[in-house]
Amino acid sequence: MADYECLANLVTVYVSNRDAKDGVRDDRLDRLEAVANAGLLDAMVLYEFASRVDPMVMLKVSDAQRGEVAGYIEQFVLTPVEAP
Repeated sequence: MADYECLANLVTVYVSNRDAKDGVRDDRLDRLEAVANAGLLDAMVLYEFASRVDPMVMLKVSDAQRGEVAGYIEQFVLTPVEAP
């Protein structure tokens, strides 16, 4: 899956650059790193990308994949936001 490989490479390069002296932090890439560390990149690709191309994709994947997507949504999508 090319999307997965691309995201995994992005995280790897970002982390190594961020951890270098004077590395710049990016909240969006920190979140992507957290998704990768949770082992949910495949679930993220299914939810964020594949479902836009094929809205019925979740009906076509295994129960295990649906469970991973549900875990991704619970952990990274439906997150509480602090009131201003």
